[in-house]
Amino acid sequence: MKPLVHILILSLSSLIQAQTIQVAVDDFPPYSQINQDGTITGLNVDVVNSVSKRMGLEVNYIPCPWVRCLKLLEKGDVDLMSGVLLTPERAENYQFVYPPYESVMSNSVYFYQLTSKPLIKAEADLYNKIVAVQRGVVYTPEFDNNEDIVKVEINDHSSIIKMLLKGNIDAFIYAGVAAEALIEKHDLNNEIIRSPLSYKSVRNTHLVLSKNSPFVSKADRFGEELAHLLEDNTIKQIFQKYGIEHSMTTPESD
Repeated sequence: MKPLVHILILSLSSLIQAQTIQVAVDDFPPYSQINQDGTITGLNVDVVNSVSKRMGLEVNYIPCPWVRCLKLLEKGDVDLMSGVLLTPERAENYQFVYPPYESVMSNSVYFYQLTSKPLIKAEADLYNKIVAVQRGVVYTPEFDNNEDIVKVEINDHSSIIKMLLKGNIDAFIYAGVAAEALIEKHDLNNEIIRSPLSYKSVRNTHLVLSKNSPFVSKADRFGEELAHLLEDNTIKQIFQKYGIEHSMTTPESD
């Protein structure tokens, strides 16, 4: 009987463990923020928590730099990420959940520079500059594919700020809302300014499952619960909580 009891205990343990989803999250306020006390908060975190609650899942967050998070997801070491934009390469590596929970055409990425330097007003102004990008992040096709712009990949936001202040880079590109939060966090509103140059793009923000996760078979269920949260305005209320206007202005597929 002892072996049978042991097997039953292991089976029960596996069942309980299967109800906990491992979610990779980077430090990207206000969308996701790793606080000093170890808690993890933010807009994307609230979205994941809301979907997971409807599915009866517990959530365990794994903090990591963005590019590391993507690698963990690809390997199946974590099950899910949020706030991921679609690219052909990512579509091959990850299972995107539909619909996206935000879809908007906007001037969504901007360039930030020292206030003491001449303003970057046009794309041509970047051609003799060094622009920092976050490793593993996609911005817009116009910028990402422009080989005339010298880009240097940096792992984290704090390092980007330090390099700008030291003069090692001339500017960095960033999502507007997140950049304002980053600059405010470092109390650098007088030192760093947003340039007039920006890129307009369609930004479809997705939940993404690892293709090596047992939860990948539930991709449609994730989509159904997300659609429900969009319909009842839960997602809109989450965005409003963080002072961000929510929009679904483009088709629900990329």
